[in-house]
This record gives sequence, structure tokens and C-alpha cells, in this order.
Amino acid sequence: MKAIRSPIAPWPLLALIVATWSPGQAQEIQASAPAGPEAALASGETAGKPAKESPVLKAPDFTAKDLQGKEVKASELLKKGPILVDFWTTWCGPCKREMPELDKLHKKYRDRGFSVVAISQDEPRTVQKVKPYVDSNKFQFLVLTDPSKSIGNLFNVRQYPTSFLIAQDRKIVHFAESYLPGDEKKLEELVRGLLGLGAESETSGSPK
Repeated sequence: MKAIRSPIAPWPLLALIVATWSPGQAQEIQASAPAGPEAALASGETAGKPAKESPVLKAPDFTAKDLQGKEVKASELLKKGPILVDFWTTWCGPCKREMPELDKLHKKYRDRGFSVVAISQDEPRTVQKVKPYVDSNKFQFLVLTDPSKSIGNLFNVRQYPTSFLIAQDRKIVHFAESYLPGDEKKLEELVRGLLGLGAESETSGSPK
């Protein structure tokens, strides 16, 4: 009698396929991916939400020029109080929506030592647009330029805007990528905490 062959695939082959695509092995492959600046930020966070962990644990010191050509050192700014370092560009839509909110925050708490430092990542071909944009919006926070992106690379910045709230001991207290309306509320809570202030009263006036 002629043997009848089953149309079902042999068990050894099925076992091999299952073993090859098992979730455990997929996790192992992902965990063994090479680390680096790109991997540090590719954590699957949704735009506008703070990442689980900053790509740098402690803010590096840096020096950059402001819009008047004067050199500014981060460590000198931190002597006065905490700072928010925000990386942005003139062609970034979310940056432009966020900056008025950062300006309000800066004006509201600058007398207590807090300051916003907006670092432009515009390249040489667009960096000339930075000063006219800042002047036309009458922003009062400090604006620095980084056309070579050397400071951005120190912080492993890969998208805009990206912001770092830095305590006076240079510890990164908060890290966020992109911007959605309302993000500034949580940021203000953190700033108030660093300044030793309590919860803000609902009757508090807006900054002048």
C-alpha cells in the first residue's frame, strides 16, 4: 500500500519557525542593539510627551554667543538659579508655538533666579533669520546661536524643540521633545518646585 503524506508541515519545521520568532528572542535582539545618541532618543516616546529618561544625566557646561555676539557660559547662569535650555530652529512649527509660553515663564520667574535659554540650531544658511524673528516677537529670554550644533550634540539633541530643565547642581530635572499646548503647565510646576515655591494660586496674575 502506498503511504499517504499529510499536508501539514512537519513538526520539526514548525518548532524551528516558532523558536526563530519567539518574543523572548525579539526582546533579546532589541536589547543587544548598539547604543548611541540615536538609540538614546529612540525610546518610542510620543511627540509632546516627556521622555522617560534624559539622554544626558547631568548637563554639560557650554559657552555660546548671544545675538549681540557676547559669549555666555552656562555655569555662570546656573549660579543665579535653575535654567531651561531649549533647542529650536526658525523653521520648526512646534518651536514657534512653544516659545511664547517659554517667554511668559521666563518673565514670571526671572526675578527669582530662573531663566530660559533658547539655543538656535539654525545652520549658517538660516542663522541670519534668528535675530529678526526674536526681535519681531519681543522675546525677553536669552537667545544663543549654535550653527555648528556642537552644543546640541553635547545634549544628544535629535529633534526640535527639545528642552532640558537644569537644576543649579547641573542635574537634569526634566526632559521633553516636541511641544503640545498644555506642556508648559507641568513645566511651570517643576520650575516652582526648584525655586522652593508652593502650588500656584488660581488667582495669581499673569506676567507683565
